[in-house]
Amino acid sequence: MQAQSTAASPPTIRVRRMDFPFADAQIPKWWFKNNPLITHASNGLNLLFPKGEQFFIRSVKHYLDDIDDPDLLARIKGFFGQEGRHGHEHQRANKLITDHGLDIDGFLDLYER
Repeated sequence: MQAQSTAASPPTIRVRRMDFPFADAQIPKWWFKNNPLITHASNGLNLLFPKGEQFFIRSVKHYLDDIDDPDLLARIKGFFGQEGRHGHEHQRANKLITDHGLDIDGFLDLYER
């Protein structure tokens, strides 16, 4: 008797336009329950994500020439698109942080070293 795989093929990644209303909304400086500490912690995490997403994309691109499976290539293309959208939204959130008068450049410079 021959075993058959019952695993479903992984779904493709659908790139979604999120377009959070950062520019249009009246988001307070201490947006997380009016708490500066939690807001800063959350903002700090947000500052880290764009570089992480760029790293994920670079890591996968490194092996792209070794992949010949069209289904996997389609999923990778979706992954690239979705990570790009994530990065775009994080950059928009970072602009909101600077619009509130917070200097993030020193932190980003330190993080990139």
